[in-house]
Amino acid sequence: MLRLFCWLFLLNGFPSTVVCRCYENHLVEEVFDSLEKVLNYVDVNKEFMNVDAVFGLVLGEAHVVYLNRFNQIPEEYKEKTFKIMKKFERIVEETKTFLLINKRNLIFLNTVLEFEPWIKNVTYKNLLAKFYSSTPIDTYQKYLNLLLGSSFNEKISDDCILELLQQEKSFRSKHLCILSEECYKIFRLGSQTKFDPGYGITHSLLFLQIARSRMCELNGINVKRNIKKFCSYILWEMQENVGYGFLGSLDDLLLEQITLCGYEGYKNFITSEIIDYILSIQKPSGCFGVDSGNKITKKTTRLKRESNLLPDNCIDHTTGLGVSTLTSILRYLLYKLLNNECDYYD
Repeated sequence: MLRLFCWLFLLNGFPSTVVCRCYENHLVEEVFDSLEKVLNYVDVNKEFMNVDAVFGLVLGEAHVVYLNRFNQIPEEYKEKTFKIMKKFERIVEETKTFLLINKRNLIFLNTVLEFEPWIKNVTYKNLLAKFYSSTPIDTYQKYLNLLLGSSFNEKISDDCILELLQQEKSFRSKHLCILSEECYKIFRLGSQTKFDPGYGITHSLLFLQIARSRMCELNGINVKRNIKKFCSYILWEMQENVGYGFLGSLDDLLLEQITLCGYEGYKNFITSEIIDYILSIQKPSGCFGVDSGNKITKKTTRLKRESNLLPDNCIDHTTGLGVSTLTSILRYLLYKLLNNECDYYD
């Protein structure tokens, strides 16, 4: 309703730039409100958040810390962003204490669940979607079959991430990290055209992002080039999903795609259409999770091996991704306002 109010300016002869500024200010307010709601939900359910969910919180914290540390905030949003940052600090630290129960979590707590290595400058740019296949994917059913055909193995993926983290020396200086042949294969690091779809490729991307954040050099792998290549394929997958009207069973995957490729600054993952959809799937309680009205087969819905089903049909993993996605969206919107960029009235 508030955004509709902005269009009255256009009807009354105001310049389109004024309309756009009004629209985006209201959009920023909506994203702030949604972020507050999901953080409040996490605050109440801290003991049920697993490692993956906390990673979403940490990535979100890194975004808002960067905004505050480097003063990348329009004047009118500085106080609100600072308050969000302090809220992140408290909730993340309190939530992490519940992970101490499991000794396996200690290595994650001391590495990827520290926000400092995830703080980075983001240069926003567009990306060309590329799809690699010997057979065309031109129907809804072929698209679903492609995702269902993924050979992604979550346990092996986690083991490979641990293999990387257990040999690191410091995230403050570059060092060579040695991977087993199996890990090179599961993440398709040597392939130019063959990718494991869905969560397979998002985890390949995540693995490279973790390696980069820990200053890890991988023998024979150009991390920057591979990250771009992976996101170009992920963009194709996401655009297919958008083209089919957003499949509710793929909401968790969509949030993961936006979180990881949005972190790389690819604007294609943060369009007005996508922002509106993300805001629409947040549940009244503030969380993100299972679409109870979903008509798609349950095989396409991801419930992670260690995911926790929470009140209001919510999932800790999906809710953590909701946090990181909303902060990625917020950071981009604040960047646009700060740099007088506007493209939402077209």
